[in-house]
Amino acid sequence: MNRSVTTKRLTIRNFIDGDWPYVYEYTKLEHVMAFVNHGMMTLGETIRFVNENIGGKPLAFPIIITDTNQLIGHLTFTPYLSGHTYEIGWIIHPDFQGQGYASEAALAFIIHVFRYQKIHRIIARSSSENKPSIRVMEKIGLRKEAHFKMCLPYGEKEWHDELVYATLRSEWLEKLTYPFVATFKK
Repeated sequence: MNRSVTTKRLTIRNFIDGDWPYVYEYTKLEHVMAFVNHGMMTLGETIRFVNENIGGKPLAFPIIITDTNQLIGHLTFTPYLSGHTYEIGWIIHPDFQGQGYASEAALAFIIHVFRYQKIHRIIARSSSENKPSIRVMEKIGLRKEAHFKMCLPYGEKEWHDELVYATLRSEWLEKLTYPFVATFKK
């Protein structure tokens, strides 16, 4: 991403050296990473994750509270099946959950991507048990497209359903009247 994305409260930017300690504060927590495929991360995995997303073509972007410059989570944005469809995801430090930060960041990022990149479709996936993530998907206006029964392993013996939400670029461009429309800076 060549631009930072800003809202009234947040800045979404590229990772920089020194971000990993803040990311590790939440990636080491089992309850935060419970619905992420790879689960909680070790210190080494977190440092590698941040370093892999500095420069080049990053797939993850930190979410910063602009007023305090505090890193509170991150967005992921990865190719899905083709170069025309991408999957968005979010993880927020537990101290900052439930305050609308994930919705605000995801919405601003989607607007940015559709405005500046030639992407046709964006999806978001979630376990049916991850109610906060489902609320974010619905709040930002994604459409539920699929419900896959018992396809996500959870622990040793449990299976969760997977929900898939999505939107098309053509649908999204009509939605730029949301309560917090992002501004864009180079």
